[in-house]
Amino acid sequence: MTKDNLSLYSSESFKIGHPSGMDGLAIHIQVPERNIDQVFYIFRGTHDGKDIYYNTTGIAAATNTSQLIHAEEFFKQVSSEIEKKGSNPLIFGDGHSLGGHIVVNLALKVNTNYKHQQFVNVRGLNDAPLNVYAMYQFDEVFERHLRNRLGIARPSKLPEKDLIQYTKEYYNEPAQIIEHVRVKGEPLYAQDFRGKLYIGSQIHYLGDLDTEEFTNVAQYPFSHLTWMPFFKLQELRYNAGVSSFIEGFGNFDRKIGMEKAKEMYESPLGRFILGVNIAKEANQSAKPLIFNPYFGYQLVQGYQQRDQLEYHGIAHLTELYRTGHMKTYFNMLDPIGGMPILLDREELLLFMERCRNGVGDKQQIIRELRGYIHGELEEIYLGVKFDIGMGISALEANPSVLLPKSRMPNFGILGGIPKERKARSVVFDESFEPIEHGVLGPLEEIIQTIEQEIKHLEKFIQDVVGTLDVLFDRDKELAGSIRSAQMVTGGSR
Repeated sequence: MTKDNLSLYSSESFKIGHPSGMDGLAIHIQVPERNIDQVFYIFRGTHDGKDIYYNTTGIAAATNTSQLIHAEEFFKQVSSEIEKKGSNPLIFGDGHSLGGHIVVNLALKVNTNYKHQQFVNVRGLNDAPLNVYAMYQFDEVFERHLRNRLGIARPSKLPEKDLIQYTKEYYNEPAQIIEHVRVKGEPLYAQDFRGKLYIGSQIHYLGDLDTEEFTNVAQYPFSHLTWMPFFKLQELRYNAGVSSFIEGFGNFDRKIGMEKAKEMYESPLGRFILGVNIAKEANQSAKPLIFNPYFGYQLVQGYQQRDQLEYHGIAHLTELYRTGHMKTYFNMLDPIGGMPILLDREELLLFMERCRNGVGDKQQIIRELRGYIHGELEEIYLGVKFDIGMGISALEANPSVLLPKSRMPNFGILGGIPKERKARSVVFDESFEPIEHGVLGPLEEIIQTIEQEIKHLEKFIQDVVGTLDVLFDRDKELAGSIRSAQMVTGGSR
């Protein structure tokens, strides 16, 4: 591959992203003789104060979508430049931390609304989650869906659980190309806030899977004791403090914003006014949490896990990725309860193998039971008939043995002379009834029960296959296993 095969596009070269801090790079690779035409979008993680401002106001508080908007502008510019060359490349995306948050949001919007450009695979590397309250602000089509189709006049007032469910349902199909790669125990994944959502088809874990998860600073530390009124009250206060703290960033962003804050910082009077506003907002929003003793307790817990802070870095993740020690889970929704579940890839393969074998095993049991009824049991029945027939023949040859022995009649002291009785012949009914239901009935009931189990298992396999169908094109080994299960039950895609 030569430089002629590569084209680099940076957000800086297009003068996009500087006000918000968004930093993106696109690498277009063309090797016609090998039929390669691909473009990779890569977005940088947190680097400076602008990124920190977006993290707090955009990801946590959901009042700022500036970096997402600039990422989409960058995507459009690059797509336009590539289109001028007559190219239609496969599109991939990667991003670490904040960059992962950006590329996931971008891919969801592009794959839902753009007809001619579609991401085929996106990876978030120790990525920050999306915020569903920011997502509908970034994707105006999703917002119209909420307002017009679902009749939700004010999406911002929706309960978190409901908006998360609507988001998952709306982006279910484009989410299938999204994967998350994270180091077990890294600190970002554990932190909670209103609207947090990791969406995608697979999660790949790196590192020691026995590593304890990092402390969730936003969670009340004694939630397992909230069945007692005192701790329940403390949890309510703690949660209110966390919400107030995050809302403070949103209030600052709505009232002042980063650009106005930079303008105010240019003059002494502006700096004074800015400082007063920050102090006022901090006093109102941060005070309930900062002076909560349980918050201090959580900070201490986090400090004790400080060695895990490096797990978030791209260098540590890359080193683990290179070793190949990775465990994959499929990120899915429970079709009954609608709750997110993680399916272990290896366990899923083993499960499909057992499903494939289960029907055959049960059918073999039925064959063996029917073989017992028509084979061994019939032989036992015929053997008993033969033994009885032999006994009858012996009795017919010597019927006298059936007569009781003569007894001396009682005629006084001297008694009498007994009369000898003889049997000339004896006749038996030699017809035999078939095997009684009492013998065959329980066996037939067992066979019927197993046949019902086979029907339920086949139906269950078809339901599972239908749920996992979206994974066919993402994992060839699993696809083969699922298709094998379909063949066993007579199903089809």
